[in-house]
Amino acid sequence: MICAGLAVKKWTNSLNGCPSTEALRPLRCESCHEGVGLPGALSIHGHGTVLRGLRIIVEQGFEDLVILVRRFRCLKCRHVMIVAPREVRAWFRYSVALIARILALWVMDGVSERELRTRYSGDDGYYSETFGRWPNLKRWVAKTGKLFGPKAPQETAGSAKVRARRFVNWLDGYSPPDSGEMLAVRVALAVRSASF
Repeated sequence: MICAGLAVKKWTNSLNGCPSTEALRPLRCESCHEGVGLPGALSIHGHGTVLRGLRIIVEQGFEDLVILVRRFRCLKCRHVMIVAPREVRAWFRYSVALIARILALWVMDGVSERELRTRYSGDDGYYSETFGRWPNLKRWVAKTGKLFGPKAPQETAGSAKVRARRFVNWLDGYSPPDSGEMLAVRVALAVRSASF
């Protein structure tokens, strides 16, 4: 998946709910690295759109969206690439800003896994009451490099909560100075403003 420079809100406000093929066309293939070519002899063609579910931050909670993402196909190697807004990652339903907020609430504000699962997972409380834990938290901590790029701390020493605390502190370094916001809001703003 290729992350475009546009935020989800700007992406969905585009004509037809998705930016044009020309605006999003990758400069080269992810797989074989073939260049896009010249007009009239393009080697990367538009290959339609796909609906993609995404959970994003709104005020204190979340909102579920269905967005259109563009697909492109390399004529040389036949690889299909998906171009999506910058907060979207392959195989993750939650936006990276929402993941950062949830991790900050977990490790810095002391919100329990059960409370976070009830508040952000969208279930009706059955699983939160039955199981209490939320496995996504540990999965996200294990995949910080995939979510936030190679600069993100990827240590394996310590518990998931300790590693998450290091990650949230690192991410807070990217937050806007003197914003006066609580940490969970600052790290979400940092994700939106930085390019990971």
